[in-house]
Amino acid sequence: MFQNLGYAVEGTPVSGDQGVDLIVIAGELRIAVQVKGYYNSVSNSAIQEVVAGMRFHSCVATCVVTNSRFTKSALELAASNDCLCIEEANFEDFVFGRLVRNT
Repeated sequence: MFQNLGYAVEGTPVSGDQGVDLIVIAGELRIAVQVKGYYNSVSNSAIQEVVAGMRFHSCVATCVVTNSRFTKSALELAASNDCLCIEEANFEDFVFGRLVRNT
């Protein structure tokens, strides 16, 4: 999806990725992305991991994407760390390039 929106995408190693699954490149910006395919809600740990891995991968921003939803606590932690959360409720906005910030 990131590639369809015009971004370059790099994968990270399966092990030792430090909580980052993809690096999305938007011009000069490198964005650390973690992807969670969950049935249940995504918790704080996903936010903690991608924020910790951001600097390791020389990124300046973070994003967590899930097919599910985030817990209230995860959304609060994401907001305090400027981590973009893409979930079932705002995935359509992401697909059409309308998602800017957490809602």
